[in-house]
Amino acid sequence: MQSIDIAWNFGGSADYEATLKPLCLRVESHFPLPPKKLWRYFATWDDPHMQTWMRLGEYYRAFHVPYAGRTDLPDYLRNGFFRP
Repeated sequence: MQSIDIAWNFGGSADYEATLKPLCLRVESHFPLPPKKLWRYFATWDDPHMQTWMRLGEYYRAFHVPYAGRTDLPDYLRNGFFRP
């Protein structure tokens, strides 16, 4: 049985996972990131929350949300970013 890594969310797309995960791991190897502090979300659709509320525009790539801003996120993002 394959375990699910909750640090990654590919929106159920096996193609995204096969293509993007190796690239991300390669990039991340160049940065000293603390373990269990990074959650990767790959939208499989034009996420209106990211485009409008966050004002990231059409070509957003990443964002940071401080703990104080957690209530401003929709559930599908809040549940990934803020885990006990």
